[in-house]
Amino acid sequence: MINIRNLDLITAPPTNAILALGTFDGVHVAHRQIMQRTVELAKLNSGTSVVFTFSNHPLSVLRPGTTPPPSLSNQTDKELLIRKIGVDVLLSIEFTQAFAALSPQKFVKLLHETFQPKYIIVGPNYSFGSHGKGNPALLQKRADLHGFQVEVFPPIEIDNLMVSSTAIRKLIAHGNVETAEKLLGRFYQLTGTVVNGDGRGRLIGFPTINLQPDSELLIPGRGVYAVKVRAGNTFYKVF
Repeated sequence: MINIRNLDLITAPPTNAILALGTFDGVHVAHRQIMQRTVELAKLNSGTSVVFTFSNHPLSVLRPGTTPPPSLSNQTDKELLIRKIGVDVLLSIEFTQAFAALSPQKFVKLLHETFQPKYIIVGPNYSFGSHGKGNPALLQKRADLHGFQVEVFPPIEIDNLMVSSTAIRKLIAHGNVETAEKLLGRFYQLTGTVVNGDGRGRLIGFPTINLQPDSELLIPGRGVYAVKVRAGNTFYKVF
């Protein structure tokens, strides 16, 4: 997978680009279906599967001074999850004030000029352009003008819950990691640095690892969890 972090590095449109758009926080079940469809269409069209997302949460720019929602994956893990799907190109760029100021029409024009996509694939709640005024319906209206097709994935429900990053964050925040796992399609994971603690566990025969998670990640609600720990290339089960 080619990882691009700046639009200026794209000097020519990818061959028969199939373009998936979204924030893709957590790369959950619905996100993966969108990306798998992107890969599938690229193969059918002898083309290039492209995922276009942002390296920072748009709300960090749209609402300066406020804290954006905690993330379900850090950037490194997000890229790894997308790579495993088989995507050809990941465009993960910084969301800036300049992007925030683009009208929906200018954003679609930018996509056309940069990628010349054959298809654009989005989820049902995808929004784009200044003040989020762009939506899948507007994207479909602009499709004929620019010569691409649009696929809008329908909402996906699991256990009567709509699969979304917002729903998953709520579940994890309340300690319901089992249901969150179903919506994520994987175990939730925290990445961070092992730090020194007070050493109390060692004194009572239960040595512990004190993890300082990456600052942007969501911390599960208070509780006792069974986990797997990866250190380097080695996994350890902890109960």
